[in-house]
Amino acid sequence: MKGMLPKVLVILVLLVTVPMVLIGFLLIPASQQALKESILRDRREIAIGLAERIDHMVTHPLTILDEAARLMGTLQLSPKMQQTALIGFKIGYPIFKHIHYVDKNGMELSTTDLGRELIDRSADVAYKVAIRDTGYVSPIYIVEKTPLSTFAVPVKRHGRVEGALIAEVNLFRMWALAVFSRFGETGRVYVVSRSGCVIAHSDPGRALAKQDVSDLSPVKAVLAGNIGSDEHVIAEGEKWLCAYAPVNYTRWGVVVEQTEREAYKAITKMKNQSWMLILASLIVALIVGFLATRRIVRPISRLVWGARRFARGDLDHRIEVPLKDELGQLADSFNQMADELRDKIRELERVNEELEDYIYTVSHDLKAPIISLQGFSSILKQEYESSLGKKGGHYLERIQGNIRQMDQLTQDLLELSRISRTLNPSESVEVSELIGRATAELRQQLDEKGVKLVVQPELPRIRCDRIMIGQVFFNLISNAIKFMGDTPHPRIEIGYIDRDTYNEFWVKDNGIGIEKEHHEKIFRIFHRLRDVTAEGTGIGLTVARRIIRNHGGRIWVESEKDRGASFHFTIPK
Repeated sequence: MKGMLPKVLVILVLLVTVPMVLIGFLLIPASQQALKESILRDRREIAIGLAERIDHMVTHPLTILDEAARLMGTLQLSPKMQQTALIGFKIGYPIFKHIHYVDKNGMELSTTDLGRELIDRSADVAYKVAIRDTGYVSPIYIVEKTPLSTFAVPVKRHGRVEGALIAEVNLFRMWALAVFSRFGETGRVYVVSRSGCVIAHSDPGRALAKQDVSDLSPVKAVLAGNIGSDEHVIAEGEKWLCAYAPVNYTRWGVVVEQTEREAYKAITKMKNQSWMLILASLIVALIVGFLATRRIVRPISRLVWGARRFARGDLDHRIEVPLKDELGQLADSFNQMADELRDKIRELERVNEELEDYIYTVSHDLKAPIISLQGFSSILKQEYESSLGKKGGHYLERIQGNIRQMDQLTQDLLELSRISRTLNPSESVEVSELIGRATAELRQQLDEKGVKLVVQPELPRIRCDRIMIGQVFFNLISNAIKFMGDTPHPRIEIGYIDRDTYNEFWVKDNGIGIEKEHHEKIFRIFHRLRDVTAEGTGIGLTVARRIIRNHGGRIWVESEKDRGASFHFTIPK
């Protein structure tokens, strides 16, 4: 759809939608960012809360074990009583699977493992750390699909380390916390050891496999002791939103994850609803604007359509705008202008016809005296040249040269007048045939100049006046030969381009070229380039342009001085 209607409609629609779109582009991102920050903050708080609970799961057993160690160090109990006390602790706190009491040399003094001999634990890491007056928590290890860790605390008597309590602690509650803390469809929680291996996960299978995730950016961050969150973490073919917090005592890490697709679902929904509202406003504005604009633009469209018909030459057409306002007055002015223009054109056509008749008559009538002058000058030269002397002979040569030039001029004028008078019927013609005939007539000039002629293969068939279009190719090729100059390798190329509704032909040379200021002037009658000596009267390009115009096409030149010239013309299909 072209014209004022869509333009005015677009303006009205833009007046409505641009503010809404601007508001959308300003407010939607701000709202998105606020929601993102809220979601990230919420996930960080979840990670911190889980890290604190897991820290308590570790420090609470250590506290209990430390109380037991103080009791063992304070009371002077027999081995039997020590074993009874340890079993009491194990029964009172089921998270302890086994408890062992060792002396300062690493030998077990008592144990809750009934029915076995006491062993030497001096090589155990737990003993070595505890005997140095430091608590110890071992890495997680799996026994019968149960996560266990070895805890150890020193046993002191009178301020001196006299042994250690070593216990295996069941951390299944940490696994249960990870499993039951998952949220949504994709939300999950996992705990990583200091080495970056999974020790608890919402999917227990990953904890059993001790999956290594140390290369993930949130894992690296949390093991460095940082609390924070990450967006766009790529894992398992998805983008994830991650929050993390460290477990203080053990320096493990808790990571909370959820796919961005699910985490930002509310943001996506809000954005879609906002744009749907803007789209609905656009549709309403389009409908209302179209109905209102059509009433305004319809009279203008009639004016435009009428003006186009005038431009195509239909001056009998009348623009009807049933209005009394400025548009109605403008329509009346157009109609009046068409009447006046039609009369002027008819007068101009009459004058042109008279002028062409005059040119034809003058050029035709001049032929007889020119022929007589040619005959008499030839007789004068043949019979009286010897008596004329050298000076008289020179004048006679000049007379004959001027007669020849006058004869060529009258011939060209006759040819120009015949273009409008001679209307040959259009027929389907092979362009290659027209070019062949023209080059055959110009073969002597081509050979004398040593011009290489290159014709594009497979030229089209066109409907045209065979004689007139052949004359156009003849004139353009002849013109290229005349203005080849002293080019060392003269060359003329002829070809075409299919332009959908018309064919564009060209004749291109590598001669002396034409300055831009002469590109239009060379098509005027008798116009010749200054400082260039060439045969002819300067009417050939005028003839070519008139022929092409009569065929509904146009002709032009593309050239620069000393860089050759390329003449183009079009023939409608």
